[in-house]
Amino acid sequence: VGLAPGMAEAHVALALAARARGEVREWREEALRATAMNPRAAEAYALIGDSYSAMVYACGRDVDAERADHYYQKALELKPDLITAVSNRATNLRRLGRHRECIDVVERAMKSLSDETPLRFVRGSCRLELGDLEGAAADLEPLRGNPKLSPVSPLVGIGLLALKRGRTEEGVRDLEAAARLQPSAL
Repeated sequence: VGLAPGMAEAHVALALAARARGEVREWREEALRATAMNPRAAEAYALIGDSYSAMVYACGRDVDAERADHYYQKALELKPDLITAVSNRATNLRRLGRHRECIDVVERAMKSLSDETPLRFVRGSCRLELGDLEGAAADLEPLRGNPKLSPVSPLVGIGLLALKRGRTEEGVRDLEAAARLQPSAL
């Protein structure tokens, strides 16, 4: 910012750093500065969405999932291939209980994006919550050990799938493994 104070990308970087520290006020302010400098800064709109999202890293502070969805939609209008905005919007919709809409968002994006891995996890989670065990398995099971994802997320999804299928021992094993890797996962 010291080198290029009028550059939107510099403020996006500051917003990302504030997000990493959990400083929601600064995170939003910097993202809003970026949109004021460049109204087409899709990543900045997505970051504002993240700050209101029902996602875990928003830490439950000042959550407004509908407002988050508005910002995600704006980001995706500007840059439809912004995979983090697609994934975070879909996850936000899942947490809102709007599972069908979550699946629709993911499936539309998967038609044009080359890296479907994070999107398969979100879609699989929505399918699981809707009771579509076959669809959930098709999305979640291939993700075990996938280096493009944190190992925790697939373990939780696959563990919950196993429990829904009545495979208690498998489910407990995977959920315990996820808890060992990241105690806050459960």
